[in-house]
Amino acid sequence: MKFKILKPLAIVTVCLIFAMQTFAQTGTSGRVVNKEGNGIPGVTVSAGNKAVATTDANGNFTTTVASGRLTFSSVGYEATTANAGGSNVSVTMATQTTSQQEVVVVGYGTRKVKDATGSVASITPKDFNKGQISTPEQLFQGRTPGVVVSPSSGEPGAAATINIRGTSSVRGNQQPLYVVDGVPLDGGGTVGSSSGIEGSTTAKNPLSFINPTDIESINILKDASAAAIYGSRGANGVIIIITKSGKGNKGSFTFGSSTSVATVAKRYDLLSSADFLKGIYDLKIKSGQTPAVANAAIAGLPINAGASTDWQDEVFRTALSQNFNLGWGFSRNGTSLRLSGSYDNQQGIVKRSGLKRATIRANFSQTFLQNKALKLDINTTYSNIKNSYF
Repeated sequence: MKFKILKPLAIVTVCLIFAMQTFAQTGTSGRVVNKEGNGIPGVTVSAGNKAVATTDANGNFTTTVASGRLTFSSVGYEATTANAGGSNVSVTMATQTTSQQEVVVVGYGTRKVKDATGSVASITPKDFNKGQISTPEQLFQGRTPGVVVSPSSGEPGAAATINIRGTSSVRGNQQPLYVVDGVPLDGGGTVGSSSGIEGSTTAKNPLSFINPTDIESINILKDASAAAIYGSRGANGVIIIITKSGKGNKGSFTFGSSTSVATVAKRYDLLSSADFLKGIYDLKIKSGQTPAVANAAIAGLPINAGASTDWQDEVFRTALSQNFNLGWGFSRNGTSLRLSGSYDNQQGIVKRSGLKRATIRANFSQTFLQNKALKLDINTTYSNIKNSYF
């Protein structure tokens, strides 16, 4: 009788153990990581159109789905899939990259190019002009249809006149409004002060404090939508400059340097002092004077003092320019930081003209709350600029 009671209990126990083992083997668990091997929190795990799990702070997940395909999605990462089933599923997600040509800044956010209703031009580093760049507007000179960039002079760092919407003006000038990282420049980006040399003025560039290598993109608002956002300040168009932010989970380090040489493309072919005096002598001979009289007349000329100066050599020179840039930044867990510094020493082809600039820049961004609804941005720049002019 005792044997008959224990036998059913043994059968039930074996069945329960088997059921527990079967249940443990029918689910799916694993970890979602990025390319650096760090766990990604908050990744949504879906089966079909239904979310079945979310990764924890270390990227781990567990779901009862035992077959089919699982889809993993998260903001900032490209969606990926994996087969369900198993207890050690490893999923690697790649960072999502958006081409700058597809997105433009329009003053009140970003828009895809195909969705932008206004006339907007976006210039990215691969489109920038190369060579010795002193100020940001040289990056897009000749690169954007309908935008005319006319340098005021050949002086390093001199301001340029930029016409975006023709020659009409509401504010008394044709200069556009410059907006750097969301902050409009005071005065609407108008060119400025005199050089201090009596009888002449040199327009100063409102963008000379920015290191061109710190620029991530330049967006130009051409039509009336600019005035709708920025008022009368944007009547002549708006140039929105976005500087670089931190990238890379483990941080990235960049260094660059360049050296360039500039010289006058062509000089005037002028007579030397000896050739000039010979020309005067020949002219007097042709006029009927005797050689003795002609020589005596030349000897008495005030210009015949024995000197032979090529004044082009006194004005022009072969200019040597150097540039050094250093940057470091990272972006992870809602924190983005980029630090950069630069030194420029650009000589002009006119002696005693040049530009020396030292800049230090820090861009910091931090998101708060689980849905990243709150964001803090701090952008600071220090610039020391010394202009030299003839």
